[in-house]
Order: sequence, then structure tokens, then C-alpha cells
Amino acid sequence: MVLKNRNNQKKLGKKVSSFNPQKTLTREKTSNNQESLNCQTSNQDLILVVDNNPNDLNSLFLSLEQAGLEIIVVQDRKNAIAIAAAIQPGLILLDLVMPDLDGFEICRALKAQTVTSVIFLATSEEVNNQVKGFELGAIDYITKPIKETQAVSARIQHHLKRQKTSQVLAVQNLKLQQKVQELEDLNRLKDDFLKTISHELRGPMSSILLAAETLKKLLFRQSAAQKSPTFAKALQIFQQACQRQKNLIDDLITLCFLDVEANKLVKKSFNLQVLILETIEPFFEIAGSRQQQLIIDLDEKITTIDSDSFIVKRILTELLNNACKYTPIGEKILVKAGAIEGLIRIDVTNSGITIPLQEQESIFEQFYRISPQDSYQCDGTGLGLTIVKKMVELLEGSINLESAENLTTFSLAFPKY
Repeated sequence: MVLKNRNNQKKLGKKVSSFNPQKTLTREKTSNNQESLNCQTSNQDLILVVDNNPNDLNSLFLSLEQAGLEIIVVQDRKNAIAIAAAIQPGLILLDLVMPDLDGFEICRALKAQTVTSVIFLATSEEVNNQVKGFELGAIDYITKPIKETQAVSARIQHHLKRQKTSQVLAVQNLKLQQKVQELEDLNRLKDDFLKTISHELRGPMSSILLAAETLKKLLFRQSAAQKSPTFAKALQIFQQACQRQKNLIDDLITLCFLDVEANKLVKKSFNLQVLILETIEPFFEIAGSRQQQLIIDLDEKITTIDSDSFIVKRILTELLNNACKYTPIGEKILVKAGAIEGLIRIDVTNSGITIPLQEQESIFEQFYRISPQDSYQCDGTGLGLTIVKKMVELLEGSINLESAENLTTFSLAFPKY
């Protein structure tokens, strides 16, 4: 038997067979995600009471209905489970003792069909087994017969408010997860686009560079009388522009692959001193041509480490490129490496330049370029330090910048093993 709105005597005696769960549960089928959200939301102002003898709860029903809540009473287990699954009430009051099945088993079945919280109705003797009820997911016990109706009504309303808040947060969290997934999908599409377009551009750019190199060789073979200074200058500008475009394409591809293969660090044992010396060797000529002094300070204690040698070398190469590019004539570049408490630390310091504080905050952003300060600087892609930061993160390390009083230092730290 279902008794709906106990204070409305005209509605007593409504047969369970006439209750249509399909009409009670409504879903907006605008999309699969929206339907999922609606299915998780209960009817917050609706309380389902499962009790085979609800007559001694009339005063409680009256108090709850005066608070604007609707009561549905079900007097048998079978219909209780079906109706609870259909209407998703805000709260279920469940009698611990039912004629065909004890309240614990009914609670287990209800929790399998609905997200609604359950409060047990029990006599003072039955309340002794509270632990089992809480283990099954009950949130409270109410002792029958109910003596303080207003207090119990306030407890039930408090639980309803908590349930409502919890479900609102759950829906918001689900929407947030969906939004995050949408952004991740868009970011993946962006990466795929960049990889595709970069690969498509790399081939033609390589061909253009090869053609420019061929023209340069042909020009070199001509006699002095035949050589055109204007043509030679134009060819040089053409080659430099092509090389910058190729560098940009290569950096874009590197960035994309770093994002996709973020968890594919290849750790192997290698001699760090040897790797640093091999990496620095070509830069002695570059620094010399720019009248810069390149100094190395390696701690003898750093020898073999377990890390990704390719990434470490790429980071050091990029930092040295920047140091040579931005260090003025007659200034120094210092590469210092050592080990501190299980960490490898590599500092690249150049003198004669200070990066403004407002630029330091943006130095690792994509396509950011330091303001030009001397004639030796050439245009970069604006992606070098972005790539460095991502590679450092792959090493589970950190990179910091300190720049003041004509000294600029990039400090790299990462695990030794």
C-alpha cells in the first residue's frame, strides 16, 4: 500500500499497482551527458518512507509536510525498491524490521538502485546494532516511538540539506570534468594540427634551403667580375630567413612530441662530465668568434648518473645558445655543475646582461623573446626556453632564473638517479 500526503485523507489508500514509476522519473534527453546528470539528481523535497506500520509516524509526517516536503509511504519491500529506483527521493526512512525481509537487506538492495541516503527507523532495542547499518551506508538512526517530533523533523531536514548540497557539488564536478575533457580534446586537436602542418612544411623548407645552398656555391665559383654584391646579400638574407623558419618548424614539432610523450622518459646510465664537455666543445668556437670567454667548472664527484642523456644535452645546448646569443663582447659565460643531496645542479651564467624583472616572469612562455640589447643577437623562435622547461619537467626537476647586477643565471636541478 502507498500512502501519499498523510494529512490529505482523500489520497489515502492509493494502490501500489496504480503507481507508475516511468511517469515519476523524467529525463531531458538533450544529450547523453545531460541525461547522465539528470539521472544522478534526486527529488530533494520528496521523502520515501518504507514501513509496514506507519500509523505511529503521523505527527512526524505532519511536521515534515508543514516544512514543504512531500511524503510517500510504501509498506512492502518489493515496491519500495522499484519506487526508490524510479523516483530517486531526497531521503529514505527505512523501518529496520519488515515482515518479509529485515531492514539491513532492504537497505543493501536500495543502495544498489539509488544514490539516496537512508535513515533507519528502529526501536530502542534495535538501535544496538547501529554499526551494521552504518557499514551498509545509513547516515542516521531514529528511535521509535518518536517523542520529540520537532527535533527529529529538524534532523531529517538537516540531512536533506546536506544531501542537496552534496548532489549539487557532484553535478558541478561532473560538468567540470566534462569541460576539462572538452579542453583536453581541443588541445589534442591543436597538437595534431601543429604536428601535421609542421611536417608538411618541413619538406619544402628543406628543399628551399638546399636550393639556396646550391645558388651560393654557384655564386662562389664565378669570377670576381661576375659576382654581384647585391645578389650575394639577397641570397644571405634568403638563407637566414629559411633557416629561421626551419628552426621554428623543428621547435614546434619538438613541443608537440614533448606533450604527447610526457611519460616516456628513457633513463640510462651515462657519464655526465663527458656529456657536458662534448656539448660545450662546439661553443668555444662560437664564443671566440664573438669575443666572449667560455669557462667550465665541473665537480669531480659527478660522474655516472641515471637519466635521459638526450634531454640533458638538449637542455644544456639551448641554454648555451642563449648565453652566446645575449652575452656582450668581452663578457664571460660560466658553466658550473655539481651534486647536492641526490640532485644534479647545472648553472649557466653569463655576465654583462640583466633581464628586467617583468620579463623574468614571462621568460618560459611560448613565443616570448627577450628585448634585443646588442648587435650579436639574432632572431629566435621564442620556443627554446619553453622546450627547456618542459624537458626539465620530464626529468622531474626544476629550472630557475636569477638576474641582477649584470649577471644572469639559469639553474637546472634534477634527480641523480
